Amino acid sequence: MSDLVRKQLTRTPLGASALARFEHEPEDSSTDVLYMVLADAVAADPAFGRLLETALHAPATAPPRLRPSSKETARVWLLGLPQIFVIYVITSVVLRLDYSDGWAVFFTVMFYGSVVMTTAGVWVGVRLMRRRARTGALTTATVLNALILVLYFRPFFI
Repeated sequence: MSDLVRKQLTRTPLGASALARFEHEPEDSSTDVLYMVLADAVAADPAFGRLLETALHAPATAPPRLRPSSKETARVWLLGLPQIFVIYVITSVVLRLDYSDGWAVFFTVMFYGSVVMTTAGVWVGVRLMRRRARTGALTTATVLNALILVLYFRPFFI
């Protein structure tokens, strides 16, 4: 609808200047001027008035819900679900071994790699849900990834 109004107002120098003033200074005075110019345009062109009225009274529809592909949902699951196993390995095996240099490097690489993968799972899941692509599997996978991140950082806060 804004394109319709813009196209009609830019046909005359007065309309173009009123529109430019409104875009640069959207204050009450520029709104009043734009309103008067638009009223004159509707009075001069009845077809434009009918078209504008139709556009204003058209029922607003909600954007369609999108379904994420199974590939996108699987990506979120695969970024988080294997990390449960990594948590188990880190907490059960690696922490019980003596801290030699090799084990410390292995532990650090596993920990940070797993955190990055889980964070990517949360990011991809939230991005898909923000695009209105919500399914139960996607929501579950995203929440699972977030809980895994909480499990990772829980020792730092206790």
